[in-house]
Amino acid sequence: MSFVRRLWMILGSLLVCLAAPIAAHAQCAAFPPAITISVPLDPFGASPQINTTATWTVTDPDDNAIDTVFLLVPESPATTSTATILGTGGNPGDGSNVNLVVSTPPVINVDSVNGLKLNYNGTSHSDTAILTITIPAGANLVAGQNDIFYDVYYACKSSGGVKTGTTEVSKGLDIKFTVPSELQASFAGTAMDFGDITTVTNAQAASHVVNGQINVKSTAPYTVAVSSAGGFIMTPGGGGGTSAAQKIGYQWGFLSESVGGNSGGASTTFTTVTCKAPPSLSAVPLPVTTTLNEGGLGKASGSYKDTVSVTFTPLVSPYPALTNCP
Repeated sequence: MSFVRRLWMILGSLLVCLAAPIAAHAQCAAFPPAITISVPLDPFGASPQINTTATWTVTDPDDNAIDTVFLLVPESPATTSTATILGTGGNPGDGSNVNLVVSTPPVINVDSVNGLKLNYNGTSHSDTAILTITIPAGANLVAGQNDIFYDVYYACKSSGGVKTGTTEVSKGLDIKFTVPSELQASFAGTAMDFGDITTVTNAQAASHVVNGQINVKSTAPYTVAVSSAGGFIMTPGGGGGTSAAQKIGYQWGFLSESVGGNSGGASTTFTTVTCKAPPSLSAVPLPVTTTLNEGGLGKASGSYKDTVSVTFTPLVSPYPALTNCP
C-alpha cells in the first residue's frame, strides 16, 4: 500500500471522528408528546377561563448535554393572545416562571438563557419543566376538540462547553382541550309593536316598519327555523280571525329571507338556514325587520297580534353547507 493511500485513510478516519460528536450533540433534547387539558369548561359561564399546570419531561437521548434552553412559537398567530404559558424548571438553578411564548422564531442563546433553562443533572439526563397554562375567558373556543399548536425552539450546551445552534421542532407542543356544544339566544327589546294602525291605509302600509334584534352566542354551527302561529297574519288577540276584516298581514325579514301573509289567508314559508359558528364567544346580532303588508283602516276593532317562533338548534359534525349569519 502506498504512502499516499495510507495517508488518505488516516485523514478519512479523522474526519469521521471529528464529525460524530457534532451530529450526536444535535440530538440533545427530546420533547414529550402533546399535553391534554381535561377540565370542566362552560364557555358562557361566569369563569370560563382555563388555568392549569402540566409537567413536561425533556430528555437527552445522547447523554452528552448539560443544559437545554427552549421557547415556544404559536403555529397560528391568532393563538399568541389566546394562551399564556409560564415555565419553571425542576432542578435548582433552572429558570422560574419564564414566559415561554414568543411571536417569532427566536435565536436561542444558551449562555444568556433567553428562554427556560433545564439542566440534565446526575445520570438521568432528563429534567422536568412545570408549565402553567392559562387560556382567558372570551377566547375563540369552538365546540369539540381544540388544538393549540406550538413549535419548539431549543439549543443545548455539552459538558465540554460545546453549544448547538437553534433547532426547531414543528408542532412540538399541542395543547388539546374539549369544549361542549352550547348556544344562547335572546330577543333584544320588547314586543315588536306597530302602534295604532286604525287610520293606516293599504297604500301607507309599507312605510310602517318595526325593527328588532336577536342576539346569539354559540360554540358550534346551528340551524335557524322560523314559524308563525297565524301565518304572518295578525288577528284580534292573536286568536285567529275568520274574516278578512279580522286579518292584517305583515312581512318578516330575517337572515336574508322575507316571508309574510295577507288578509286573504295566503302566506309564505321560511326556509331553514344553517349558520356557521360565530367567530368568537361574543354575542352576534341578527337583525329582524317587520313591515305591514296592509293597513288597519276599515278592519274590525281589537288588539291585533301574532306570535313568531324562532328556533335555534346547535349542530354536531359533520356539518352541512354553512352560511355566514347575518
